[in-house]
Amino acid sequence: FVKSRGRNTLVFKLEDSYSVYYLKTLIQSQLTIPASEQVLLFNNQDIEVVLEDDTTLFQNQIPNRSCIILKRINDSHSRSQSHEEPSTMILTVDRLRRYSLDICTRNDPFRGFFENCKAGDYHSVARDLEYNPQLSGIYSTEGWMALHYSAFIGSKELTELILDYDAEVNALTRDGKFSSLHLSCIQGHLGVTDFLLSQKSIEVDLFTEENGTPLHCACLSGHFPIVQLLLLAKANYSIENSLRQLPVELASNNEIRALLNKYMGETSDLPETFEGELSTSSRFHSKKVWGVLKPLEGLICFFSSKTAYKEGKSAISIIDLKQVREAKRCKGGFFSNKNQFYFSITTSKSKHLFFSDCENVANIWVRNIFAALLFKQNRKKLHLLQNDYLEEFPFSPGINYHSFEVLQQIGSGNFGTVYLVKKKDTSEKFALKSMLKERLVKKNYMKYAITEANILKEIECPFIVKLHYCFQTSRSVYLVMEHCPRGTLADLLQKLNYLPETYARIYIAELIIAIEYLHERNVIFRDLKPENILLDKNWHIKLVDFGLAREIEETALSKSFCGSPAYLSPEMLNKTGVGKKTDIYGIGCILFELLAGYPPYYSDDISHLLHRISNAKLKFPKYVKSVARDLLKQLLDRDPQNRPGIGDLKQHQFFSEVDWNYLASGNLPNFDWKPYSCEL
Repeated sequence: FVKSRGRNTLVFKLEDSYSVYYLKTLIQSQLTIPASEQVLLFNNQDIEVVLEDDTTLFQNQIPNRSCIILKRINDSHSRSQSHEEPSTMILTVDRLRRYSLDICTRNDPFRGFFENCKAGDYHSVARDLEYNPQLSGIYSTEGWMALHYSAFIGSKELTELILDYDAEVNALTRDGKFSSLHLSCIQGHLGVTDFLLSQKSIEVDLFTEENGTPLHCACLSGHFPIVQLLLLAKANYSIENSLRQLPVELASNNEIRALLNKYMGETSDLPETFEGELSTSSRFHSKKVWGVLKPLEGLICFFSSKTAYKEGKSAISIIDLKQVREAKRCKGGFFSNKNQFYFSITTSKSKHLFFSDCENVANIWVRNIFAALLFKQNRKKLHLLQNDYLEEFPFSPGINYHSFEVLQQIGSGNFGTVYLVKKKDTSEKFALKSMLKERLVKKNYMKYAITEANILKEIECPFIVKLHYCFQTSRSVYLVMEHCPRGTLADLLQKLNYLPETYARIYIAELIIAIEYLHERNVIFRDLKPENILLDKNWHIKLVDFGLAREIEETALSKSFCGSPAYLSPEMLNKTGVGKKTDIYGIGCILFELLAGYPPYYSDDISHLLHRISNAKLKFPKYVKSVARDLLKQLLDRDPQNRPGIGDLKQHQFFSEVDWNYLASGNLPNFDWKPYSCEL
């Protein structure tokens, strides 16, 4: 034992191959708790799952930095009969697969920690986290985590601290109603919202049944600066909440409504009037002012305060947009503070320096001034098409949005947002892909949405996602597809790094069946990557996202440049024509990543990556076997003519144990494995 502050911690060094029963014997040897009286529980999405004695730690797939609950029961045959005050212990798994046991005897051993979070007591929270870093990922009895409290009270300093201890930035409260971003948007905490949006893994459009997205929350709460931050972070303004309301429909003031309408292309070319607090900066002092940008008048006016502006008092200074030469972000100079974010406005006569405590606020000012300058220069902007009914888009008679109940947002594709929905008359669950027409037209993506619908409606293949219904409204088009609850192949690789060859062979064989089906109908997929391969409830693959797929003549080549950088074929890079052999290269990329754990030629530097795809020698990790290497060399040959066709590919020694006819029938049993327990 390692004793600290009256509590005990026992550290074990174990391996994934050890059984749960072996762990219990270790606990028995140290704590004198008989193995027969121990129950180990794992919390999986708020469901307590009992870890059985004859399973291994690997089979249970305990994620890093997760907790196992150890409860001591009476020496009886019923697990449901426990002591009145059961001994509950937290067994923590770190990144090195070391297991530590934290013994707690109180009903709520972390109450003091959460009280400190609520009070914003930075030093006490820091002390607790230093002693027990796992506190950042534990729920209070109220169902909130530390990050939820810090976001709610608006403490940016505390939020930074908690995230430094690897708190999950997108974690929801236990009731599934709020993330930390939802809470900061509801409360209107600009600094915390700005900091959360700066996190690489933040899901800016995270959807909850109760509150929709953070943008819904900010609009309903009437926090205009928060709405601006979210839009600058590319929040999707076309997502509807569970009541089918867009954020603009929840806007509690005209200012927010006008801003969202502008983003949605429903206003004229005139930029909106913009205002907010700034600080002016000079060599020896600074002062706060209230700035108002008036594009129609061509002026930027500064007032001593917001109150002075609202009361109609005179501006203390004015900048004429006609004299403005440049507006840009800049450094503050020798006396500047690293927590202040500067921008300058240069006129024909002078240079003005301003700063804000929020980086995105400074960015918004620069962007809006630039938009006002473009307006004054009479620069033509893009005019969107009207939301006409699309004759080319297929439809299912008798089906519309009211046929379904939205359960939650489960992801987004190239051109739309995906929701888990339930058909009201049958209770069947589907994946509903919603695409806003105006956005599709603006980005010239409408043809891809029509292509995806027209290809999927004709497909009947066990390894391609099934399209059940299509419909449209004046605003959006919708695809209702089969729901695959196990996530994507990319999710699986993120959990396991790479797959055993046996399972990689099965997955790639299923992918070959799907691509063969498409090629027989003269369709090339063109965008093979793990993110576009879903896993159904039985862990079999389903190819999805046909936005970049294209129908071709038997011998034709498509010369468009598309796909994801790590999976681009040499002919895509060289623009020499994309054909069926491009999908063969894509199969090679997927197989390489399944076996190696990373794509071929991979580099974090995109320019280096593209150079390696065209020039580098293909290298394999030592654990990739010789037969697999031979197949990969053929699939990833830089000359498309040298790559095998589907028929030759299926005859390779790597697939000697595959029954292709049985596989193509689709009558497949469940996989005899559970790589991890998840359902989306």
